Amino acid sequence: MKPVAAALVAMLVAGGAGAQAPVLDAPALGTAVRDPAPGIAQAADTRARDTQTKDTQTKDPQTRDSQARDTQAKDCIESAGAVAPDFALPHVARAVAAKRLYVAVVGSASSDLTGPRGTNIAYPAALEQALGSALNGVDVKVTTHARPRATAAELNEVLDGVVSGFKPALVIWQTGTADAIKGIDPDDFRAALDSGIDRVRAAQADVVFVNMQYSPRIEAMLAVSAYAETMRLVAVQRQAVLFDRFDIMKRWNEDGVFDLGGATRTTGIAEKVHGCLGRLLAAAVVEGARMASPP
Repeated sequence: MKPVAAALVAMLVAGGAGAQAPVLDAPALGTAVRDPAPGIAQAADTRARDTQTKDTQTKDPQTRDSQARDTQAKDCIESAGAVAPDFALPHVARAVAAKRLYVAVVGSASSDLTGPRGTNIAYPAALEQALGSALNGVDVKVTTHARPRATAAELNEVLDGVVSGFKPALVIWQTGTADAIKGIDPDDFRAALDSGIDRVRAAQADVVFVNMQYSPRIEAMLAVSAYAETMRLVAVQRQAVLFDRFDIMKRWNEDGVFDLGGATRTTGIAEKVHGCLGRLLAAAVVEGARMASPP
């Protein structure tokens, strides 16, 4: 992982909603610093603090659950690997400089997921929170425009309405799954991606592709690799950012961070997965804007 991107990821994991950081100020993000080996007195203090922490964890279930979530969040960030974008996001950089960043997420049902308490637990909500924490003083707003089971060609119609009505600086385009399910010709899928990029850029906005979700069962049943590869090729040729959700989730499953192959997946697991995706995506967006900013 690139050093700046690694620092961004660490900041997003540790900072939470209340963290504050200078806008696109990479040096201020800091680096990991290891303390020198403690002396005997320091070691004793450390053991005392550890004992107190264990007691607190035992007596306070809420604290214990919070610490478990933090640990899993760190695990998912580390397991995901590099998320730094290959290309800059100039429109995002200008929006950040103007202190107002509007982001539109266009995609399928997985971009709009309601939890048991009636709140939206899909990754766009976590994305908005993480961007707000990372971009100090910037008005960040993320809206979701979901159209379940829509192909990339059908989502082109949604893109037109979003860029003209909402006027975002960034469009996050989640697509690929419906095309794989419906067996859309990969060449037609590619043409739809090209058309979508043209529409978004004509509206003076950046585009970030988000490919399909990973699960062992979906990979076994559908020829998703052809569509994932098409998205990767188009992203490179058109110099568009690709957030490789499929590969990230596959690593999580292989590393045991999340069990994505079970017959049933609880809302709790989905919320954790989407929370991690939102933080990683925010790190990629912030880094893409930094790449477009003058040194």
